[in-house]
Amino acid sequence: MKTILRILIAPLAILSLVGCVSQTLSIKNAVNSRKIDKRAGRTITATAGGLLLFNLIPIEMNGREARAYHSLVNQAPYDVITDVKVIESWRWPVIGITYRTTLTATAYPRIDARP
Repeated sequence: MKTILRILIAPLAILSLVGCVSQTLSIKNAVNSRKIDKRAGRTITATAGGLLLFNLIPIEMNGREARAYHSLVNQAPYDVITDVKVIESWRWPVIGITYRTTLTATAYPRIDARP
């Protein structure tokens, strides 16, 4: 009986640990401050979410931060994105828990290097 429990529990434990692994998000912000127009900054916001269905089945849970950041980059493809703020929130509908990641940043236009 103990052997059967070990055979059943070990794969479930390994799968639950592997299922919680997500991509690392790297935000690159190395820009010379003289190459951006600090007077023309604008605020941009992006949100990505996921659902833990019945508190057991993850749907779109991993990579929420990366999806939200890529949405920020798509909103300002030629601008420099700085001052990124992360807000995590969750709600509990009856079917599970919804998780939401909201990124708010400032986008500054680049100054052309023309003489």
